[in-house]
Amino acid sequence: MITQGELPAANIADMRETLGERIRRLRRQQGFTQKELAEAVGVSRTAVTLWERGDVAELKGPNLLRASRALEVTPTYLETGRDEVSLKSGPPVGEFYAAPLVGTAQLGDDGDWYDTDHPVGHGDGFVDVPTRDPNAYALRVRGDSMAPAIRSGWIVVVEPNRGLVPGEYVLVKITDGRSMVKELLFERDDEVSLMSVNNSHGRLTLAREELELIHYVGFIVPPSKLRID
Repeated sequence: MITQGELPAANIADMRETLGERIRRLRRQQGFTQKELAEAVGVSRTAVTLWERGDVAELKGPNLLRASRALEVTPTYLETGRDEVSLKSGPPVGEFYAAPLVGTAQLGDDGDWYDTDHPVGHGDGFVDVPTRDPNAYALRVRGDSMAPAIRSGWIVVVEPNRGLVPGEYVLVKITDGRSMVKELLFERDDEVSLMSVNNSHGRLTLAREELELIHYVGFIVPPSKLRID
């Protein structure tokens, strides 16, 4: 475990900031006014003012992800001051991360996602793929709603710090406990629309307030890619 004495001085200073102070500093570094940051995140200017004053109750879920993207840092860094990785430049060339296998996602509208906490080193193995997201994690999938694109028993590698791309896959967790891997059709400030490859499952549109999280799926790999340490 890294102790505070081993951390770079700049990172210690970042960790001593409050979340509101960090938002203000990053906003100014990006050259944003409060209004411009609010527009980028899809909230009111008042919300950004409150965040910078320390009232961050609404800075979670999609708002946290959009704010992180706008400020070009990871959600982990925005929340804690740790593990900064610029979303503009990425980590140094040649630096990749292993994605820990943390649980199972059921492919379908009535799915379950188990063991959603994913500290590095936890789980049943690692998947070695060229991900540059230090928070990447892997899930084994079950079910046929994404066949033939994703087979039951295969593994998806999720990159929570990547931006979402319409036409590509996302892992979605809903506030009622359901979770799914779907194709993202589009996202708006108030809703997202998803589609299964398997036509029997069809299209699904969800309001933003129904989403607990929505993460980009970067890789789909066979079970043979799992490394057990």
